[in-house]
Amino acid sequence: KRSLMSSLAPRPLSRLGVILGCVGERTSVSRTRAAALRAMATRCGVRCVVFDLDDTLWNCVATLERAHEGMRKKLRELCPEVDREYGSLDLFRAEMQKTMAEHPSKSHDFTFSRMATLARITGSGELARQVFDAWFAMRNTPAFFPGAIDALRALRAAGLRIGTMTDGNADAMTIEGLRDVIDFAVTAAEAGASKPDRRPFRLCEAKSGCAPSEMLMVGDSAVKDVAGGKAAGWRAVWVRPPSCGVLGSPYDL
Repeated sequence: KRSLMSSLAPRPLSRLGVILGCVGERTSVSRTRAAALRAMATRCGVRCVVFDLDDTLWNCVATLERAHEGMRKKLRELCPEVDREYGSLDLFRAEMQKTMAEHPSKSHDFTFSRMATLARITGSGELARQVFDAWFAMRNTPAFFPGAIDALRALRAAGLRIGTMTDGNADAMTIEGLRDVIDFAVTAAEAGASKPDRRPFRLCEAKSGCAPSEMLMVGDSAVKDVAGGKAAGWRAVWVRPPSCGVLGSPYDL
């Protein structure tokens, strides 16, 4: 019988909790369920499960649209002329792309790219920081997919280490609801490269204290999460992104 810790086809995120055996555990995980999950993980040799963030645990587009509106609100307050000229999503994205083209070695670091872009169009590092902070606060208040936090909570209660790995710049260790159910987080900026480069995978191994064969990646990108994980020697579960999501998360711009 095929192990539940492997995948040959993408699964909708709404089924992820069912696949991992934990949807419906809203407040706590029963000892029986935790023991079953622990036994399954032991049979598979898995000690750590790492989750992608955007379009895996929450809707990327909805989250970033709200963050962009938060940024524009602050721009209109501090420098309305800049908002009029660059505030639309398409125009600001174009400015971000200019910054990334000028700094190719930093193209994986969305915080740098956004801060540098804001500093350039506002002409002020201080204004850029205030506008970025408004954007970042909304970036870190996502609406989780149903069952996502329950799945992480159940796996952690079963004795597994839980981590997150993202090419974006959400701060998983500060996000309410998420910070209490994960052991570590890795970003592309911290690792020095985006998935599927092996550096973020190796950093997860170092933070978890687990070998590649003991790691499981869960994500929506077949290339970055699944192929990247397998190339790093991990197992992988492919979660089908929602129809309104953006594959590969270029929306982070």
